[in-house]
Amino acid sequence: MRLDALDLDSTFAIAGLRLASAAGWTSAPGAGRRGLERAWSSRDRLSPPDRALLFAEVGPDYPAVSPLAKYLTWWERAVDLAPDQPERWYELGDFYFHEGPYLQIESTRKRAADAFRRSVALDSGSAPLGHLLEIALLDDDTAEVRHLA
Repeated sequence: MRLDALDLDSTFAIAGLRLASAAGWTSAPGAGRRGLERAWSSRDRLSPPDRALLFAEVGPDYPAVSPLAKYLTWWERAVDLAPDQPERWYELGDFYFHEGPYLQIESTRKRAADAFRRSVALDSGSAPLGHLLEIALLDDDTAEVRHLA
């Protein structure tokens, strides 16, 4: 019989948050939702950096949908509270890249690229190189395209 941390302790909020983060990379149906629900129900037990990450992931109005601007506020806070976490920098960059234009954020591609570069500086194996290449192509920066390729 296989038990995981959530089965052993239903209030294990950090395990729920990590399960939700990892669920996008697995094929376990419902794992992400289960993790977020556990994390949300025990959010008062999370550290401030982990609580900020939870709010960035689900929005501060969960289970209702939050406006995009609130997600951005929480992604920026999540990075401010744990600047040594490359995944947070990647997610902030990804938010700027995909949602920044809708929010009419000034210099959204530059902000995205800066966040992606910070992620890579913290962990050279992180995954933003594809987005950095897209940004270089959109900016017609042939030197950067060559460098990344």
